[in-house]
Amino acid sequence: MFNIMFLLTQTLLLNQVWREFLREEGMGEPADISAKQYFELWQQKIRSPEAFNALLRQQSKDAFSGDDVSGPYNRES
Repeated sequence: MFNIMFLLTQTLLLNQVWREFLREEGMGEPADISAKQYFELWQQKIRSPEAFNALLRQQSKDAFSGDDVSGPYNRES
């Protein structure tokens, strides 16, 4: 019984999040959206795996390429 209630709660929560997202995007209710509109929205919001990977690489490179060594383990202080 717990699993059914948990799944029902999760489904309702996801439905609420989805509806709010659509409202924020000015798309209305889920029943008002065509498959083409959904696909176009998805293309605008979701990056390809390759683009996402490139972004993560760049962020990682930026985060770890600095010369700042003033952290707590710096022995030069």
